[in-house]
Amino acid sequence: MLDASFHAKLGDFGLARLVDDDQGSHYTVAAGTMGYMDPEYLITGRVNAKSDVYGFGIVLLEIACGQRPLVHRRIHFAEWVWEFYGRDDILDAADARLNGEFDAREMETVMVVGIWCPHPDRSQRPSIRQAVNVLRLEAPLPNLPPRMPVATYMPPPHDFYYGTFGCDRRRKQHRHRRFCEWRQQQHRYHRFCKRQKCSTKLILF
Repeated sequence: MLDASFHAKLGDFGLARLVDDDQGSHYTVAAGTMGYMDPEYLITGRVNAKSDVYGFGIVLLEIACGQRPLVHRRIHFAEWVWEFYGRDDILDAADARLNGEFDAREMETVMVVGIWCPHPDRSQRPSIRQAVNVLRLEAPLPNLPPRMPVATYMPPPHDFYYGTFGCDRRRKQHRHRRFCEWRQQQHRYHRFCKRQKCSTKLILF
């Protein structure tokens, strides 16, 4: 997609909205396809380029494993693959219909990048450029921990609860609406986890 200045933008049409060009993030009701949406977006309402990286990783895993991300499991799709990675058996998670007829190095690369992109910590996710460089075998595989890290998400902004003394009615209504949207996103996230039977813990601080 292109903005008004003809700068390329990577975006998810499920998350499309009208915002100012210089606005980094925007609170709104969560929208997108379950299984591909960044859980942090669901609970905080904030979306950025790393949210698209999350979905890119899930698509890679879906292709490599030959399974949908919302297949009923006891744990999240990415965490399931990460367990194989931790046991140094990640190729065992590859699509069984391939009967092992694939390039082992290429398959390992796709699957490792696939679990790297939806890393629970957004700051540890690669950029699309970094992910593509690894997929092209132009950069080494990332060194990931043997177990999928625990997700930690920040609480809503301070002004969800507190406002400036003497603020007008319109601002109060705006904060109340944002708080209600954030609560709705919390409930949506918990329903998301229940559907996927997530074992990854959620920590709010």
